[in-house]
Amino acid sequence: MCIISISYRRKESEMSVLGGLLRAGASFCQSAGTLLQTARTISTGTCCRIRMHAIPELKKVDRWTEKRSMFGVYDNIGILGDFKAHPKDLILAPCWLKAFKGNELERLIRKKKMVGDRMMAVDRHNMEKRIRFLYRHFNRIGKHR
Repeated sequence: MCIISISYRRKESEMSVLGGLLRAGASFCQSAGTLLQTARTISTGTCCRIRMHAIPELKKVDRWTEKRSMFGVYDNIGILGDFKAHPKDLILAPCWLKAFKGNELERLIRKKKMVGDRMMAVDRHNMEKRIRFLYRHFNRIGKHR
């Protein structure tokens, strides 16, 4: 009877130690899980699943639009012409538009400088009205305000 009670007590003490370790490990895992979960929500936020029911149809693109067909037209001028002619010299356009990049106000001011004295009175008056309007507009509403 004595031997059985000693071995039973030893098993109980081993079981209590093992149970304590298991409880400590479980609480550690739970705290690590909550930390991991909070880190996950902070870093990635909520996950939104995208459902794809079918493959979308391909867009039909016109490969021969005017812009695409004229791409690179003047690239060989330097090679074939000893770099004497610049592409802007070959473009047929009004003088105030050649090699110009800017907004409507800048374009009209440039036109007024270049050909304003040769314009008809009505056309010049309408152009000046448009310049005044755009000047006010860009000063009131613009990204460089």
